[in-house]
Amino acid sequence: MENDIEETDLDLLWPNLQIDTQTNTRLVLGIAEIRSYLAAPANTRFWNSRLQRKGIKHKYVFLHDVAVYTKSGRIVWVLLNPVKQGVRSGKILIDSVIIATSVSKHQIISQDESRLCYLYIQDWIQHSNPESVTKIFRPFSPLEGYLPENCLLANPTGQQLCTWTLAAAIKPPSIHLQRHDSLRSIPGHILRLYNPSVHNLKKLESSWNTLATPMPLCVRVIVKSKDRLIIRQEDGRKPIIMLTTLLVADSTGMCKVTVWDDAVLSFNNISEGDQILLAGRYKVGHYNDRYLLEPKVRLVPRVSIELKLNTSDLTDVFVLDHAVSLGLSPPVWKFESVSSLVDNKVPSGRIIDLMGVVTYHGRWEREACIEPNTNTLTGQFWIRVWLKIVDHTSLRLQESQQGSNEENFVWVKMYVDLEKFSSAEGVVPGLPVVITNLICMSERDDFSHLEFSTETQIYPGDQAFSSRFHQALITPQEDDNILKDVLTQNSQLIEEFRSSWNDHQEDWRQVYEVSSLGGNSLPHRQIRTTFSLNYKLELLDFFQGLPYLTGARVVTTGKPLQIKLFNIDSSANIRETETELLNEPSTDQNRFEGSNFLSDHPSLQNMEHRSNNYEANIQAMKKYCFLNNIVGEVDAETQKVPGQTMLVLIESKDYRIWVESSYLQLRSQLTQIKDEGNTKFCIDFFRFRAHENGDFSCGVVATLRKVYLPLANQEEREDEANTSNFSTTQNNTIDFIRAFN
Repeated sequence: MENDIEETDLDLLWPNLQIDTQTNTRLVLGIAEIRSYLAAPANTRFWNSRLQRKGIKHKYVFLHDVAVYTKSGRIVWVLLNPVKQGVRSGKILIDSVIIATSVSKHQIISQDESRLCYLYIQDWIQHSNPESVTKIFRPFSPLEGYLPENCLLANPTGQQLCTWTLAAAIKPPSIHLQRHDSLRSIPGHILRLYNPSVHNLKKLESSWNTLATPMPLCVRVIVKSKDRLIIRQEDGRKPIIMLTTLLVADSTGMCKVTVWDDAVLSFNNISEGDQILLAGRYKVGHYNDRYLLEPKVRLVPRVSIELKLNTSDLTDVFVLDHAVSLGLSPPVWKFESVSSLVDNKVPSGRIIDLMGVVTYHGRWEREACIEPNTNTLTGQFWIRVWLKIVDHTSLRLQESQQGSNEENFVWVKMYVDLEKFSSAEGVVPGLPVVITNLICMSERDDFSHLEFSTETQIYPGDQAFSSRFHQALITPQEDDNILKDVLTQNSQLIEEFRSSWNDHQEDWRQVYEVSSLGGNSLPHRQIRTTFSLNYKLELLDFFQGLPYLTGARVVTTGKPLQIKLFNIDSSANIRETETELLNEPSTDQNRFEGSNFLSDHPSLQNMEHRSNNYEANIQAMKKYCFLNNIVGEVDAETQKVPGQTMLVLIESKDYRIWVESSYLQLRSQLTQIKDEGNTKFCIDFFRFRAHENGDFSCGVVATLRKVYLPLANQEEREDEANTSNFSTTQNNTIDFIRAFN
């Protein structure tokens, strides 16, 4: 019936639409841009009820506007029906083309009480031949009575959010902090007011509640936490709260600084070691220990106050380069070498800094955020990626091991938020990087990997050689041997790495030649999950709900039926080398009819790549690593990393599924399984493309991570059940947010 409707253009359709009246149509629209935001408090229950009727149960309701272009070239923002989940599923991408089959005109009352309208796309289908649609772009020209282009359609007073995470605000800061490389550029009257012997944190602690106006302060940034977005969706006055926290210090003490709301955006890109001059506009309160920031090395005591900054205070806030002499103690780093980590010389839970060279940058994957203690999806996402990093001690380890299976690198689990996008994209295989405030994670008293904390910062490429990381001399007290050891170790590691980078270029060239990117490699450590998929209907629901570019880890119970081994060369030629039958399939063929899922051929999505030069690496990372919501392939000249992989056919209760693994050590475990389907398998799923034609498994790849052998590994499984392997970053963030709710 839809095909019987004549195709129309928006210019002709708009004047004839009635307010809040659904109209069937055939309106060809190309997608030019996507923006996301929180549904307005007044409409939250309206949208939520419709989403829940479709089985979409998220804590928050997010909406998506898309800028569309018509055949005539007009560009206009329209609202997508959130029940269709077009952006979340990956069906709505930039440069894709849809046909709107059902639309309506919605009206809102703007702040000046004028009545304006926007177009709501109730339903749509994919265009069967998008290449036939000519892209014509004219400047935004408003339709009569249409909302302005800079206005979020269904929440005009709301804030635009990052489409990938829905957990960070996108807008430029209203005030840019004044940055200075020299004291001479600071207004003279401010410097004349500042006397460090009188104006310091210790003095402020004892006199803040008697001061008529706050005293000027100079402090150094010890750590800065990630930005937070706290959502109270049904609060009509303030549905979104933003904040970030800094730990700062001068020569007399250290304290917490909390930055609120729009001022948070002004503090983006503040780095450890930067110095801040507060000229007298800030608020002081009693210290709140609900979210505790600690330095890696304590130099001065904590004072019993904390400072608070809002947008109105920022005109008197100055940021000075880390090297400007203000009489403040320099930052103290806590660098550890790769060899000390892999040799278990660093305690679990220790916060450390790492200086090294990237040898692997994996695929960025989204991970659904879960409300603590409820298993409720919030509708937001983390972004997770794995790195491998080596340093100068790795070169020595490699020489001493001579073919041993011992690792001469460290795995780093990186969480990327909007503030870190740029620096994370600069973490290029073969180039140096400094990553600070990493958490040392262990498994059964053995080092496992490093993990981002909420205070981690990234300094890629040339930034790794910044003078910021020169360990300036500090004169510790006579009995402070710990600080002496830290300072000595920092100076030694920094000097050794920089000397190695400059003097052993051939060794580092060889490291570059074997570095790689893309794929889904990760350390084969303890793997924990409690989410199981044992039946076909569960699996189909899971596939349908798995968002675009999102990974999820599940457990299924069954038995392996078959293994296929493949060789992959540098040109991505795939050759099957061996097939092994492990167990007989179930004789109840009716139960498994039409229930075979995924391909029995290796997926290109899981393959690692390498290139010949830096520029090619940058392009390759855009194609194989970063999140991308644009239709079309990025050109990148790379070679595949040659290797072997295997496909395993697993039979569960009433379905069979092919899963892939390049970790061939699992084969010996699989060949031991001779049971009736009681073995548990841990599988990672990843959606790299939207599903098509009702086949929800289309666009999904599965990777076998672990085999839990019955009885034989019971002790191991109990250990894993008692070991917290959830993201330390996630837990810290949840604790932080809970403190402010």
